[in-house]
Amino acid sequence: MKMQLLLLGALVLCGCRKESEAAEDWTTYKAPSGEQPADPRAVEAAAPRAESEEQPPQETDLRNELVIVPDAPTPTPEPTPDPTLTPDDLQFVQQAAYDGLYAVLSSQLALEKSTSEPHRSFAQKLIDEHSASNKELADLVRIKGGEAPTTLDASRQRKLDELDALEPPAFDGAYRDAQIQAHEDSIRQFEDAASVVDDPELLTFAQRVLPKLREHRRELDELHETP
Repeated sequence: MKMQLLLLGALVLCGCRKESEAAEDWTTYKAPSGEQPADPRAVEAAAPRAESEEQPPQETDLRNELVIVPDAPTPTPEPTPDPTLTPDDLQFVQQAAYDGLYAVLSSQLALEKSTSEPHRSFAQKLIDEHSASNKELADLVRIKGGEAPTTLDASRQRKLDELDALEPPAFDGAYRDAQIQAHEDSIRQFEDAASVVDDPELLTFAQRVLPKLREHRRELDELHETP
């Protein structure tokens, strides 16, 4: 019995020595050459820390930004309409515009249809001078808040259509007679403007154009004598 107890004690003592050696082997373990042991604390420190949440993008504070707004161009003031044109003034404007427009349109037909050089030369003069006076009248009336006619009335349109239907040589005589009648009517109207028209600028226009109308009428007499 005593011998058995001694054997049991020896076995226990041997087991304890082996566990002690195993623990010592673990703490004194050396990694193979070129390889370092993994330290859990070093691994944790080297690992990138995950962001718990994304940071919102920074917004630019525009309160401190200097914003330069270019100056708007200054609009050109429109002419102030002058409501001083009387019914007689407007009547004169209407008839003068019709006569001037008829002189231009009928003379354009003469350039297309006439075979007479004197008639064509006279027609071009009427186109140039009546176009200029027509524009002057239209601009003057527009500043005063009105509008001059830009198309013929029914009576003058009918006369223009009759001329357009003619062919040379009948056209030249009809064109000359039509201009004689139209200019005589215009001369009377512009002469009456002194006692009818109230607007001073409109009256000045009539007085400036009247000599040209008389000149055209004299040239028509000369044109009548041309073979």
